[in-house]
Amino acid sequence: MVACGIFGNITGSGIQATVAALPSLCAPGALVLWTRHRSPPDLTPAIRSWFGEAGFREEAFDTSHDGFMSVGAHRLTGEPAALVVGQRLFTFPGGTELGPRLLDSDHGPNWDVLSSSRPCPARHRTVRTPVS
Repeated sequence: MVACGIFGNITGSGIQATVAALPSLCAPGALVLWTRHRSPPDLTPAIRSWFGEAGFREEAFDTSHDGFMSVGAHRLTGEPAALVVGQRLFTFPGGTELGPRLLDSDHGPNWDVLSSSRPCPARHRTVRTPVS
């Protein structure tokens, strides 16, 4: 699973909640790749700890030569958790839900949105798990 470009754009509590929910989005033995800047406050030590608490083993962690960026790789060591339908994973700062839903409760992914050539709003997007 790729979780890049997220953890530097949400709150610490949002990161912690997202990491805690990742076992419900992973297959057994899944590898999660994630990125985060190291600017103050440097949350990477906490993020690495949260992955451990969520049942992941750290496979790798590296920082860019200038110390600004980092990338981590964590492998799920236990069984995947049950998916919590409709659970909010995180909200980008701003707190409003703009733009079309990426997941349609009756039909799965909204392919018109996912394949659209128009730009997607980069801010204020709330990401949720599918609703049944």
